[in-house]
Amino acid sequence: MFPKNIQILIVDDSPTVLSHLHYLLAGMGYQNIIKAEDGEAAINQLFKYETIRHPIDLIICDWSMPRVNGMEVLHIMRKNPEWANRPFIFLTASGEVNSVCTAIEAGVDDYIIKPVNAQILAQKLATVFLKIQGSEHQKKSS
Repeated sequence: MFPKNIQILIVDDSPTVLSHLHYLLAGMGYQNIIKAEDGEAAINQLFKYETIRHPIDLIICDWSMPRVNGMEVLHIMRKNPEWANRPFIFLTASGEVNSVCTAIEAGVDDYIIKPVNAQILAQKLATVFLKIQGSEHQKKSS
């Protein structure tokens, strides 16, 4: 599981979903949870925390939002060398196979179909952490 002191950015245009995610993450012991109400605010938060030398370590982002959607946030992150390898988990109301395939091709680390519960969230965090640990181990071995 991720260390409890990492910076987690949660992004959703629903205040209810943001509050619920914050509650679940805090209940798991995570202390540094940053909220953004849409993709534009998420990108601003990424820049802000990068400049104060305490970067965001994990992003949990809604797919469907006004102004800048989650897919656009993911594309921006994957193109930026500073953010390209940051773990990114999509939140989506759609479990359509085409949507999931599109997200995986775009570089998402995992996805959660809404509504979110503590068990699924913990499971997804563990899966992404193990995936990242595996890729870091593989880089060191090369």
